Amino acid sequence: MNDADTPLERISKEEMYMRMALILSARSTCRRKDINGTIKRVGCVITTSNLNNVLSVGYNGNASGLDDRCDNPDQPGNCGCLHAEENAIAKCHAPDRDKIMFSTDAPCKRCAKFIIQNGFRKVYYLRKYRSCEGLELLAKVSIETEQLALTQNDILNQICSASNGWN
Repeated sequence: MNDADTPLERISKEEMYMRMALILSARSTCRRKDINGTIKRVGCVITTSNLNNVLSVGYNGNASGLDDRCDNPDQPGNCGCLHAEENAIAKCHAPDRDKIMFSTDAPCKRCAKFIIQNGFRKVYYLRKYRSCEGLELLAKVSIETEQLALTQNDILNQICSASNGWN
């Protein structure tokens, strides 16, 4: 069997969209830090229920046209920036009531309410939020949630090894 006959390994669509969310998080202009002192950069991708189309993307930061900085960077939950989920939902004009969300972080309580109100079936996330209230709200209305078992280092290593074939 030669190389042309050997099927290439592919990542799942779920992992592909989560990688996109991580890349989008690099656009964040929010300077608020999490409890570990790390700047909280969050990215979000919204897809159709069959995972075949991207409907919207977002990242945390100030509203369009305003300064690219937080209003109150030292106040957890009140920095003044739009959350990645809010930003993506605001730009999503699809009537699909079974949308899927991929967010680098689990949603806060406020974002969970936006998710409920805007017709999502499932939310994937990488990192837990400082409070579980958002996940609890989603469970209360039967919106599935799943924490993907990927680390940023795993993803970066996979991208680097895949790029070896980009000649």
